[in-house]
Amino acid sequence: MRLVDGTAISAPGGGSAEWRLHMGYDPHICQFTDFELTDSRDAERLDRFAQTADEIRIADRGFGSRPECIRSLAFGEADYIVRVHWRGLRWLTAEGMRFDMMGFLRGLDCGKNGETTVMIGNSGNKKAGAPFPARLIAVSLPPEKALISKTRLLSENRRKGRVVQAETLEAAGHVLLLTSLPEDEYSAEQVADCYRLRWQIELAFKRLKSLLHLDALRAKEPELAKAWIFANLLAAFLIDDIIQPSLDFPPEVPDPKRRTNSLWRITKMVIWSLQVAIRGTVSLTAYKTQLKNARHRLNEAPRRRILQMVQPLS
Repeated sequence: MRLVDGTAISAPGGGSAEWRLHMGYDPHICQFTDFELTDSRDAERLDRFAQTADEIRIADRGFGSRPECIRSLAFGEADYIVRVHWRGLRWLTAEGMRFDMMGFLRGLDCGKNGETTVMIGNSGNKKAGAPFPARLIAVSLPPEKALISKTRLLSENRRKGRVVQAETLEAAGHVLLLTSLPEDEYSAEQVADCYRLRWQIELAFKRLKSLLHLDALRAKEPELAKAWIFANLLAAFLIDDIIQPSLDFPPEVPDPKRRTNSLWRITKMVIWSLQVAIRGTVSLTAYKTQLKNARHRLNEAPRRRILQMVQPLS
């Protein structure tokens, strides 16, 4: 399996993102496998990285709106699972007629999953090729999660001053997945289980930003910015390689009575150890001397308010 996603990186003082980091992630070994750095104008695409045989590429809804990218996997070596919006693609029947998405969703038994075969049109771009078949799976959300999804949808659109269509609100009670995996080998439930692994790349990005501070870009000049990002990625890949032997494989279902691996804690410890290895150790005596010599660099700038530590003496 390969999870793919991207994250935005902003220059210091900038309100909008200037860089986009596209990554591939293997959830079995908890490691990044691919990366590409582009400017913020380069959109996410499902076919960005080279395909391998027996690969299942998994991506979220941001990757499910470009039929030409999905097509390259549909006719390539890899299989795919991508989340889609109910209006995100040109849905067709086998006869080339418009596919009634809402009719399909309304025809599902309450709380039950459903699937069908659809044709994906080229959205008016004839160069994109003829329509191709795909397996559409609708995963029904439990009532409490469906309510959360609809509430979030209403809140986001209200904040942006938009009106939510009744059909969009109705479709929010389902997760729509498009896949090339054969029905006789992967049931709808198994496809949904595979898609749930996509959250692992979100956690990996969070570790990059929270522990390695990848989002704290310190350079505006393009070449310096790229060098800074690549240096952080090199550290991230080295840390992944160090951590890998210490992880449980295959991953086990968490047992509330047993302590399990914490990838976050292990990563934090390895980062600290790597920093010590690079900077070297300092004796306490030498540290005291260095601190005394550097004291003037740590002084507060002049200001009217009296520091708390000297208030009793004033």
